[in-house]
Amino acid sequence: MKLYVLGAVVQAVEEGRLGWDDPLTVTDDVRSLPSGELQDAPTGTVVSVRETAAKMIAISDNTATDMLIAAVGREAVEAQLAELGHSDPPRNVPLMTTRDLFRVGWQDDGALRARWADGDATERRALLDGLPGGVLDIPVSAVSDVAWTDGADWFATPDDIARAQLGLAALAATPAGEPVRGILAANPGLPEPERFDHVAFKGGSSVGTLALAYLLGDGDAAWTVVVQAAAGDAADLERQSAYAGLAADAAALIADGSRG
Repeated sequence: MKLYVLGAVVQAVEEGRLGWDDPLTVTDDVRSLPSGELQDAPTGTVVSVRETAAKMIAISDNTATDMLIAAVGREAVEAQLAELGHSDPPRNVPLMTTRDLFRVGWQDDGALRARWADGDATERRALLDGLPGGVLDIPVSAVSDVAWTDGADWFATPDDIARAQLGLAALAATPAGEPVRGILAANPGLPEPERFDHVAFKGGSSVGTLALAYLLGDGDAAWTVVVQAAAGDAADLERQSAYAGLAADAAALIADGSRG
């Protein structure tokens, strides 16, 4: 989902609605749960759009993500699903913020999951509109069982994610998207990134789900590597390092092959 948020930021910059150096403010209305750092920042902390986007990608900062969604608008991110080649945009409409996911998935022991699972797009949007702002009073310890099986998550195929990486690479070549290349390369997610000229990476997970997406560039050649996993029991995905190892092995094979 965060790749599509980044695409929406570039679109907002292109349209003159937002600038990379514009200030965003941490408030209780956008403060989410980990992963990240900004959830611990004092209320009133000011961060530039550029730094917020960097945290969203490099450390998958959930509060940074929700700050950017608030800045560009939920519908703008929904529009990026189609713009970046998602095969089934309605699957993620209405788009949840990370705060929304925590509330729908785990507030009051998952009391909202059935409404979300049974609702159509209009009913789901009404549910999200009715969620309270302010302090997100859900303990991290409550986020322990899977919610994606009730449709509470963000959904994409490996091809969708590969197309999003390629779409963002194209946006990075535009004036509005100039920072994108560096943002996606800040955390390469590989043990030997120097074997490529460029590595764009975004990893993400929720309870019972994992996605690792790489765009590897070497000269004029480019490859995408996407590793996804989903499990009905959170315990079945405890060894996430094994999936990162698969991606690293794939990257090593590509590097070996590209150099003959």
